[in-house]
Amino acid sequence: MKKSILTLSVAAGALALAASAQAQGSIWLNNYDSGAGVFQGLSSNVSAPLGTDVEVLVGPTAGSLAAVVTSGGTYNGLSVFTLTDNSGGTGGSFFDANFGATSVAAAGSGFAEVLTWSGASTYALALTTTGAWTGSSGVFAQTVGTTIPAAPSTPTPVSLALPGNIYEVQTTSVPEPTTLALAGLGGLASLVALRRKQA
Repeated sequence: MKKSILTLSVAAGALALAASAQAQGSIWLNNYDSGAGVFQGLSSNVSAPLGTDVEVLVGPTAGSLAAVVTSGGTYNGLSVFTLTDNSGGTGGSFFDANFGATSVAAAGSGFAEVLTWSGASTYALALTTTGAWTGSSGVFAQTVGTTIPAAPSTPTPVSLALPGNIYEVQTTSVPEPTTLALAGLGGLASLVALRRKQA
């Protein structure tokens, strides 16, 4: 009896997992549709260089964003792709990585953010690597399209609703915590010495 209950529980769990995977909405992974380019420098007209990395995060809430994995195309099965068109150098750079499934239910609403970076292997590392460039669209409201069906059928994805251009900034020198601590101790020692001289 226990064995059949366990078998039924496992089967029910598998069905629920399959149903939730089928319920995932789809989204186009490009910034062409929104016309929002990626630029290097705040408010500049210098397009970010080709090869700059891009990641699109989508989730049902602003606090649950996860990278979208591409379905088909050049970047099939990847969550990080690159800028491939810079429109002559002054109109912003663009990416196109086909479409992907999100954690937002089909035809539902959620949130998204687009991250760009160069000069490091990940966005997080680029934030602390001197000379690296990073950009973010900020979190914005996003709807998604229909569920991705079995091949060769395709879904009806929704375009990214980018609120505007992405302007990358360059990471400057970030002092190590130990350097800051030593500077603080040096300042404190100077203050103590000054007070002793005054006393």
